[in-house]
Amino acid sequence: MRFLAFCVTVSAILLIVLCGCEELLRRGDKAADATKDLAGTGEQFLQTPTGQALPGQVKLYAAGGIALASILANGWQEWRNKGMKKTTKAIVQGIESAAKAADPASENPVAAVKAAIGDQMKAAGCYDRGKKIVNQLKISSA
Repeated sequence: MRFLAFCVTVSAILLIVLCGCEELLRRGDKAADATKDLAGTGEQFLQTPTGQALPGQVKLYAAGGIALASILANGWQEWRNKGMKKTTKAIVQGIESAAKAADPASENPVAAVKAAIGDQMKAAGCYDRGKKIVNQLKISSA
């Protein structure tokens, strides 16, 4: 039974990762946050008198499940943050390289900045994902 639950969980994560659907990834983010909250609540419950009254084997399985859920949620968030870090770094490097190459007489170097950011994201290997993030940042800051 546990093996089946593990296989379903791993399959769901792989489906989300391979699908790359932004909505599914956002749901994964929300699920990771909720899992971390639930794990914290579970740890607190195990410290209560009611939690202490549970049989030892139940407490052991609960603690193991909480630890596994926390590890998976932290792993998910770390994986998702890598894309954001690459994108942000590419943006900063793109702006810096555009500033160095910009013509001082130019009033609006927007095209040069956008091209430099795109080049940096391509070099970092995160162009498609980064473009989606940049577009989301544009929408949220508008």
